[in-house]
Amino acid sequence: MTGLGANNRRKLLRTTTAGLLAVPFVVPFVFLALMALRPAEDYLADPLGWPTHLTFANIRGAWGSAHLGPALVASMISTLIGVVVVSVLSVAAAFWLFITKGRFAVVSRWLIVAGYAFPAVIWLIPLFVLLSRRGLTNNLVVLGLIYGVSNVPFGVYLLHAFFGQTLSQGVVESARLDGASVLQLFYWIAVPLAKPALATLAALVFVWSFGDLLFAVTMIQDPGKWTVTLAAATLADRDGVSASAQASGALISLLPSLAIVVVAQKALVRGFAGGGSKG
Repeated sequence: MTGLGANNRRKLLRTTTAGLLAVPFVVPFVFLALMALRPAEDYLADPLGWPTHLTFANIRGAWGSAHLGPALVASMISTLIGVVVVSVLSVAAAFWLFITKGRFAVVSRWLIVAGYAFPAVIWLIPLFVLLSRRGLTNNLVVLGLIYGVSNVPFGVYLLHAFFGQTLSQGVVESARLDGASVLQLFYWIAVPLAKPALATLAALVFVWSFGDLLFAVTMIQDPGKWTVTLAAATLADRDGVSASAQASGALISLLPSLAIVVVAQKALVRGFAGGGSKG
């Protein structure tokens, strides 16, 4: 009974701590949702007050005036391209750097990881000039490639560390002695083993890319190809658009990323619990 009580107290403490840590993140989202769903006159009367009733008029208005439907499709296209690119390049590069010995591999790994330390503003404008001269701006595929490639340093760092914790060199050497090629090692050992880390990487890159504004506003000038974050941001510059409508645009642009976080959280827990340790 004493042990059971102690376990319950620890569980209660963990739950309480998690709840308190979630407050700074949950409260702004709830405020944003209520602001988007409350009538505009309620907000003008009392911006911090409780709504008299909820309405979807603001969401319908923001959806139509900012053309958020096509913008959501544009965001999905560029974001999914970025997720695929960063996943493929990162797992391949991390595995090659893990199994390759020598100074060249070590220097290459640190050069790749060091690339993540450079802020985007340093190379974004030169990249824009280069792409614009070749007519490659206003292109969602190119934007997706930028999302993917710019996150490769982080992906390589994450997956290389994951391989170091879960994949022993002895397993690699045994497979090589059995006649397995590098491609077979990669396909049959590295990729299945890296699924939890790939899920983490994919979720993080999706959230970052879907919510990006800097790259989108720099590379996409055609309103017909605006991403959802960029389209929602234009509501703030329009005369006659209420704060509730602006909040509705922000809420719509946030919901897909929130859904990915919720879904990925459950998948990551199952993935790490089932394959996170060496067997």
